[in-house]
Amino acid sequence: MEKYPPLTSEQISLEDWQNTPINVRCLVDSLLTSASESDREILLSQFLEANQEPELKLRNLIDEIPGAVYQFRLSPEGTYSMIFMSEGVRELGGIFPEQATNDIQVIWDLILPEDLELLHQSISLSAETLEPWHFEFRIQNDSKKIKWILGKSLPSQQEDGAIIWNGILTDISDRKFVEEKFREQQTQLDLVVEASQIGFYISDFRTETSIVSPAYKTQIGYTPDAIEASPDDWSDRLHPADRERATTAFRAFKNNEASYSEDFRLLHRDGSYRWIYSNAQLICDKAGTPIKIVGTHIDITDRKKAEEDISRSVATNQALIDALPDLIIRISREGIYIDAIPSGNVKFAVPPKKMIGNSIFDVLPIEFAQQRMYYVEQAFQTGKLQLYEYQILIDGEIHYEEARIVVSGENEATILIRDISDRKKAEEDLRRAVATKQALIDALPDLIIRISRDGVYLDAISSATMKFSHPPDTFIGKCMVDILPSELAQQLMYYIEQAFQTQKIQLHEYQIFLNGEIHYEEARIVISGENEATILIRDISDRKKAELSLRESKERYRVLAENINDLVCLHHPDGQYLYVSPSCEALLGYRYDEMLGQDPYTYFHPDDRDRIRQVSHAAVLAGKATPITYRMRHKSGNYIWFETLTTPIMDATGQVIQLQTTSRDVSDRIQVQNQLEYDTLHDTLTGLPNRHLLMERLDLSLHRAKRLEDYHFAVLFLDLDRFKVINDSLGHLAGDKLLIAISRNLQATLREIDLVARLGGDEFVILLDEIKDIQEAIHATQRIFAELQTPLTIEGREVYTTSSIGIVLGTKDYAKASHLLRDADIAMYRAKARGKARYEIFDTQMHREALSRMHLENDLRQAISSQEFILHYQPIVSLDNGHVVGFEALMRWQHPSQGLKYPGEFIAIAEEIGLISMLSSWALRSACQQLAAWQTAFPNLTELKVSVNLSAKDLRRSDLFAEVDRLLAQTQLDARCLTLEITESMLIEDVESAIRVFSQMRERGIQISLDDFGTGYSSLNYLHRLPMDNLKVDRSFVNQMQEGKKNHQIIEMIATLSKQLELDAIAEGIETSHQLKRLQELGYRFGQGYLFSKPLSPEAAESLLRDTNLCLFP
Repeated sequence: MEKYPPLTSEQISLEDWQNTPINVRCLVDSLLTSASESDREILLSQFLEANQEPELKLRNLIDEIPGAVYQFRLSPEGTYSMIFMSEGVRELGGIFPEQATNDIQVIWDLILPEDLELLHQSISLSAETLEPWHFEFRIQNDSKKIKWILGKSLPSQQEDGAIIWNGILTDISDRKFVEEKFREQQTQLDLVVEASQIGFYISDFRTETSIVSPAYKTQIGYTPDAIEASPDDWSDRLHPADRERATTAFRAFKNNEASYSEDFRLLHRDGSYRWIYSNAQLICDKAGTPIKIVGTHIDITDRKKAEEDISRSVATNQALIDALPDLIIRISREGIYIDAIPSGNVKFAVPPKKMIGNSIFDVLPIEFAQQRMYYVEQAFQTGKLQLYEYQILIDGEIHYEEARIVVSGENEATILIRDISDRKKAEEDLRRAVATKQALIDALPDLIIRISRDGVYLDAISSATMKFSHPPDTFIGKCMVDILPSELAQQLMYYIEQAFQTQKIQLHEYQIFLNGEIHYEEARIVISGENEATILIRDISDRKKAELSLRESKERYRVLAENINDLVCLHHPDGQYLYVSPSCEALLGYRYDEMLGQDPYTYFHPDDRDRIRQVSHAAVLAGKATPITYRMRHKSGNYIWFETLTTPIMDATGQVIQLQTTSRDVSDRIQVQNQLEYDTLHDTLTGLPNRHLLMERLDLSLHRAKRLEDYHFAVLFLDLDRFKVINDSLGHLAGDKLLIAISRNLQATLREIDLVARLGGDEFVILLDEIKDIQEAIHATQRIFAELQTPLTIEGREVYTTSSIGIVLGTKDYAKASHLLRDADIAMYRAKARGKARYEIFDTQMHREALSRMHLENDLRQAISSQEFILHYQPIVSLDNGHVVGFEALMRWQHPSQGLKYPGEFIAIAEEIGLISMLSSWALRSACQQLAAWQTAFPNLTELKVSVNLSAKDLRRSDLFAEVDRLLAQTQLDARCLTLEITESMLIEDVESAIRVFSQMRERGIQISLDDFGTGYSSLNYLHRLPMDNLKVDRSFVNQMQEGKKNHQIIEMIATLSKQLELDAIAEGIETSHQLKRLQELGYRFGQGYLFSKPLSPEAAESLLRDTNLCLFP
């Protein structure tokens, strides 16, 4: 036992250790050495704690340790004494510690005599070597109970020569009891192992040694010692056929990769092989590392031999059964299966093993079971073999089986079932072969005759379709000259002899009179033996008639073809020209002899050849006449369009032998058709693609965008600015010329792959194909703008035009081509709204605005019928005294969900969708009625006026004057109280019409105001010609009016201009007293604005009028 190392400074200070009494130090050192590792830590910690107290406390600690702690001394004279004994000796030996220390003999008396001598010997040996003492012995106290004691101690040599052992005695009786039981069980196990003849082995990886049981001797003839001397030689003794398998399995087992259980053969010492069943378990340490193998070997040679004998016997029996062609069944008279021996040649609807013990009615279909039991009963009643055949469905196939039934016992029959499917199939094949042969003979159009060289009939096989002068079976054995007419017989005998001499087939056609009719026959003669020939005689009457008819038809056809203008031809089935009518020279420039024998495909246009071959040629070879239109090359090199009908010419058997074509020049018709097709896809005026062709190209581009990630395209929607002005001023013919010129210029600015289409009017759509990105579309747009800046000369005048363009980038997200046009159109209108002569790129915000606009248009139509419009009235004030002189009627829309809307939100839309006239009529009628009501309510206000706004479209209305006259009459208003306002920007669109309308209104006494003056760029050349009463200065000038500024100068200039034209100037948008004062200084007579009043409802305006002395000056 390794001595426990002395205490160190890490456990207790050196000073404390040296101050500890020597006997205590020796005792502690001995205890620590003798104790187990787990107890050692406890003892050490207890010591360190106890050493801080007096020695008595340490002694009490020692007394608490299990067992007895002691100090034992051997004097130099050789006498023993016990220096110290702990209290544990009471429980251990039933004595007091003082008894042991007073007299050592008390200890010796406790030890059994047979162990005492050995104990003394072990003490003497420890004294001589000073090695630790370790000894197990038995004691017996007064209670006569025997205990096993383990003694451990460390000896130390004293200065006087004495030796002292410090140690501990512990009770190991329980452990000894377990060891004794284990030894008894081991002895019993050894007896069992020896009796079982099982070979055991243990291989220790650490010591590289093996232990085997004696049973190895009887298993392989070697002594255990021999086996242990070379434990790895077992692989060398393996049978060569088993070696790789067994060693591979064992290696995997040793590596802890698999379990081990194998059968193999080992070489016996006498040279024979013994079968061994080997099983083993792997023993691992705590870390999982294999350290031992424990295994068994069982000799299974006798079992293997018995298994082989049984297998051979079973195989032999099965081979005999498989060799039988029958399934053998034993069955009771009641139909219960007793046994079933299957054959390897018979398939079963039900496995034979499932039959045994079951009724035939539970196994077979009812009709099979009833049929079989009928024959079983017949066998019992007649005592004779019963034989019958039947069909049965097995694994989806029909099988034929034969059942032989014989009585084999008092109440038992044996049935032999044989599969006769092959026999039945052979019989059916033979029957079909005979029938086929007969059918072939019957179907042959020939009479087959075997005849000798000298003309004697040997055999005759007749055709069912041939007619004969004599029945064929009457020919046999007779000479030809006795059967046939002399001249025919001589001809045939001549050709028979020629066949023998030349050894070649001889062919002869002749006429024969049968049943009052002339028949044509063909004889083929071939040598079929040494002195024998075979003649095949075929009736060719129908063929001869067809040939004659064909010759007559050809002649008629030739005469007809040569007298018509169409191209008529005969062809070989492969197409080669056999006949060409003379008209070919007029139609194609070739003489007919130049085309004979030629392949027509050499004349066909290359693009048409495959279509002709597939649509026409293949169809006519199948017997179907098919018309087709295609191009043929004229001798001059150009191509002529022909429409050709090809019909088959067949022989009597239905075989196509020739083709007949009739072709007509349809070039003029094709030209017209092509022009019509072109016209359906192009604009009549400009020749540009139209909407239909554009939509096809857009659909194609969308499909490409969905398939190709790197494909991009763009759509440009172009609308000419002010085209209507040009068209109306220069005339429609000039407008058409302008559109044609612009179309050419647009095509010139684009690539060949791009497309320019005209939708109608002045609207064009451009498809930019295969672009990189939106920048390329923008560059193309800029080129278009640059091209349009160049003036065009139309009817001797230079015409300038601009355009507004909407751009949309085509992506795979678009589902329809129409959606692309819609978005490009939206972007174009955005460009027009933002000033024209520019482009806008479509974005989703535009779409939302367009949808909003669409909803607004729908709401606007509904609003008219729902009477959602109202008029508000803003006072027009005299700047001299602040009194109200009139009102401007301002339209408002009371939207049911969006609230009050002002004219700027809906008037422009109403103009575009054609509702503005209805709104103007309503406003005019409502304002006149309201003014009439006020004048009636306030008689002193007979000169009060109302102003109503009109649009440019209103000026073009044919019923405008009639409507105004009718309203004035109905309301009894003085015409001077009604003022009609039109904006300056509307006026310049059609000045002459405006002058004409204004003049007629002035004749009626109605006043005219030019609204928003200063914003419409009107020309002074015609301003003085307009019959007007008022100029209304736009609010934008008034709002920004400052001394010395441009707006102030404009306002001052308008005041001067109005005085010169004898017009009243009305200032709009007056909001401050400073503006009022300055306008008064400039001579303005009237004004309106929030300084005086906001637009008022009719009720509020009426309240305002009630105050007769009202002044609106602040």
